[in-house]
Amino acid sequence: SAVFNNAFSNEVFIGFHLAGPPENNWYWNIDGKYYLLGYYRNNFEANATFSRRIIKKYRLGLRGNIENRNVSYFHNNYSSAFFQWENDFKASQLMRGVAFISSDSGSFEAEAATGLLTNYVYWDENAMPAQYDQVIYLLTAKISSHLHAGAFHSRNQLIFQYTTADDVLRLPLLALKTSNYIQKSFFNKALYAQLGFDLYITTPYTANAYMPATGVFYLQNAQTVGGYPFTDVFLSFRIQRTRLFGSYTNGISLFNSNFFTIADYPMRPSIFRIGVSWTFYD
Repeated sequence: SAVFNNAFSNEVFIGFHLAGPPENNWYWNIDGKYYLLGYYRNNFEANATFSRRIIKKYRLGLRGNIENRNVSYFHNNYSSAFFQWENDFKASQLMRGVAFISSDSGSFEAEAATGLLTNYVYWDENAMPAQYDQVIYLLTAKISSHLHAGAFHSRNQLIFQYTTADDVLRLPLLALKTSNYIQKSFFNKALYAQLGFDLYITTPYTANAYMPATGVFYLQNAQTVGGYPFTDVFLSFRIQRTRLFGSYTNGISLFNSNFFTIADYPMRPSIFRIGVSWTFYD
């Protein structure tokens, strides 16, 4: 017969939040938490942001956070017909620092970050939880932009990621997402229309596999994904609160059928979709 065990905990923490006026040349924001009781007792997290307005309508700043957190109950205890484990993993620590520059309008943002991760918990090749016993160093950079000239708009995001522990934390080195479209208004701005395309591509990497029994992504070494683009072509109209749209999803897969987003799970084939969205106001 099945045996059920119940465990209850109440999370009690204290926290604080301090911030400076965002309209000033100097801006700062500090907040944190410390857990007094419960499963996450003695865990803490702290975040801080400092920035200063430079030139005109741009801010240059630093952002950082530190965190000490117990792994989830699910990583330590689990039992089913397919998997069972009992672990006593150590708490994980994260330290991260970011330098950034951004525009007030949101049309441009760039950041470079470095981080240290200790006692990282991952899912091994057998889809079982495991803990990495070495320090992981992370380097990331991101550039986002929104360019427009007349009716033409281009929204782009380029991400760089590097880790010293590629054997347990696997990421594409580069990822690019771009959306390019023409937007026009008609009939005294009563009708808005967009025509364009989205494209997403990453460098090749050994992506994780999926385990349906537990709903986790785990390490695998047999299949490499990435290195090919996913594209959507779209046309949409908006009349007041009503939006009509049509899109042709992943049209480039007509030329190649070997499209996988994760190991053993292919991307859906090309498909044409149409729809209507109607927003209701209270």
